[in-house]
Amino acid sequence: MQKLGATRRVTYRESDSEHASVIHMAERRGHGGRPSKGPREPLISRVPEKLAHTVRDAADAAGLSVNDYIGNLLAQAHGHPPVAPAANPDQLQMTA
Repeated sequence: MQKLGATRRVTYRESDSEHASVIHMAERRGHGGRPSKGPREPLISRVPEKLAHTVRDAADAAGLSVNDYIGNLLAQAHGHPPVAPAANPDQLQMTA
């Protein structure tokens, strides 16, 4: 019987080809991928659908994820440096 909160390690035989990839998923494979952007904290907001579509389209036009696009807009509005470089910096210009 296993205690609650304890970690149980499961391994599969290499000959079991259906599950062999599970062994390799847990292994760290090099140092590829994008570099970390540092500590992040989620901010959740619900916006009208029309605004959401507009923001998604603008993020796409700027070559950014929606998260990075919104982060850049918030950073600009509050005097912080951008959280991600825009592929098209002109797209982030705020107008009054």
